[in-house]
Amino acid sequence: MLRFLPVILLLLFLSCAPNPIHVIETFTTAHNGDDVAGQMDLLAENILFSCEGQWEKHGIGEVKGMLEWDAAIHSRYSFRDLNGEGETIRCLLVETNDWLALMEVDSLSYVGCFTVREGKIFGLHTILTGPSYQRLMEKMDHFRPWSEENFASEFEDVYRDGAWSFSAHNARKWMSLITAWKNAQE
Repeated sequence: MLRFLPVILLLLFLSCAPNPIHVIETFTTAHNGDDVAGQMDLLAENILFSCEGQWEKHGIGEVKGMLEWDAAIHSRYSFRDLNGEGETIRCLLVETNDWLALMEVDSLSYVGCFTVREGKIFGLHTILTGPSYQRLMEKMDHFRPWSEENFASEFEDVYRDGAWSFSAHNARKWMSLITAWKNAQE
């Protein structure tokens, strides 16, 4: 009987590990409730979070600013086809938020791949897809030059060296810049 003890202990340990899909659903509930601390509790210290061709964040410190940004603009996630085996979960992720609404874009769609181990999210890799992304890029092609011309220092604060600077403070600055741009269009 003692020779089976390591196998029994391993099975007990594995049966107690949180289901990866449940971890993602818990993360999403926290995200959709603007609960940054709740999201952080589910992330591994060395998480890799990326959006192909857009940005890549390494470690919980870099990801925190994005979560704060998302909470400030009331980002909401919904999933389609959330499935996978083991620690790899694939999905179609749809995001809505106040920033997109201000840009007159209903939502953004991503193909996503989560890596979940021992109840923590170690990775999320996304790829933007669909016509809504193209619509956003068309809007940005008009917004960016206007902002650089009319609010150069403010725009530099939120878009440093050609990259988004994520924080709750900068999310609010973006919203103000977009509002000013839209008002100038009228």
